[in-house]
Amino acid sequence: MEMYGESNIDSSNVIVSDEHATGVAGIMVNKQTGENAINVVPGAAGKITNKDIDHAVESIKQSSIFLTQLETPIEVAEYAIKVAHSHKVTTILNPAPAAQLQDETFQLVDYFIPNESEASFYVKHKVETQEDAKKAASQLLKKGVKNVIITLGEKGVYFSNEKESFHINAFDLGNRVIDTTGAGDGFVAGLAVALTEDKKINDAIKFASALAGLSTTKIGTAKSMPNRVEIDSLND
Repeated sequence: MEMYGESNIDSSNVIVSDEHATGVAGIMVNKQTGENAINVVPGAAGKITNKDIDHAVESIKQSSIFLTQLETPIEVAEYAIKVAHSHKVTTILNPAPAAQLQDETFQLVDYFIPNESEASFYVKHKVETQEDAKKAASQLLKKGVKNVIITLGEKGVYFSNEKESFHINAFDLGNRVIDTTGAGDGFVAGLAVALTEDKKINDAIKFASALAGLSTTKIGTAKSMPNRVEIDSLND
């Protein structure tokens, strides 16, 4: 809550629970590569209900973008996407951790942003290379998703929709990379910011990649996120 205040973020829809603890994650980081493995206990986030979404509906209606992931109950995340879509709010789903979704949910998602392992879950084949990502994106578009963005770590990002497809390289930060934890979240947040500023999709992805890349040069998650000046200077 202190960080929200410092960053001037509206926290009026944050629910403080007397019954459930804040979610926690056990994170293991490879000292040589910065790669990570995470074990999540959702805590209070796992207790969010459809009624909580209804209480926040006015904020959702007034938003440019509704972004969610899957560390909340699946049925609530899907309900929230449906509510946002019904009010013509652009929807972004980061399917992390990957879990089974209803067929209709894919059709309500404007931007579907999995990483390699999450994409693999939804298309039933390994996604490791650019060619794998191209194949996976095609399958995801057939499910009804409007835009697919597959993050491939140091191998960059693959984008596809009905009109165009392209690959964007990751920023080369060399030995500055010490902890990749939170980079995926940073990427998705960066993309949302860029889209609200009406950046073209390739520029939006570059902005998001800069944010994600810079976050890997510091230890931690929320505390490792760069500020706007840092992102713009890397992206210039």
